[in-house]
Amino acid sequence: MPEESAAQEPTHVGHSRRTLIKGAVVGAGVLWVTPVVESFISPAAAVSGTATTGLFKSGNGSANPALTTLCQAGAGSTAGRGSAVFTRTEGTTPQICVTVTLSTGADASSRSIYILQSNAGGSCLGGTTTAVGTWSSSAPSGPQTFCAPIVAGATKFVVAQQLTGGGGNDGWASSPPVSLP
Repeated sequence: MPEESAAQEPTHVGHSRRTLIKGAVVGAGVLWVTPVVESFISPAAAVSGTATTGLFKSGNGSANPALTTLCQAGAGSTAGRGSAVFTRTEGTTPQICVTVTLSTGADASSRSIYILQSNAGGSCLGGTTTAVGTWSSSAPSGPQTFCAPIVAGATKFVVAQQLTGGGGNDGWASSPPVSLP
């Protein structure tokens, strides 16, 4: 049998080590796919809308209206108490947030905040009696932001707080209900 050089040493009948190494490099090049990076930053949830409305006195001095009444109409007064900026955000769990700033009125510290939700037909939807937070005394005039998951079918929103004290009722609510479909 004739002698072969080290470079041509067969590793398998009909193949040299050099041929196998070249084939492996070519094969690896075919299998290697450069990864494509679409983004280094995960996309934020899309904001589908923002609306600003006034905040008004909703109590009449002797009683606060029911939250179910406020969710359909908002405050029925023109006595201004501040402003409310609503932001609807879509994502895995759509949510509605409201940033409230008070301009006048009773101290609202430690009072429950409600985000009332209704549909285009004016029907109040779940959660009207569930507070979404408490007004903090650390920023008594605001702005303070509160958020809640959006109830299925909700397209109109009102923020409300029922206040009692100081010789009467001075609840407040946004008006008119903002529409953010």
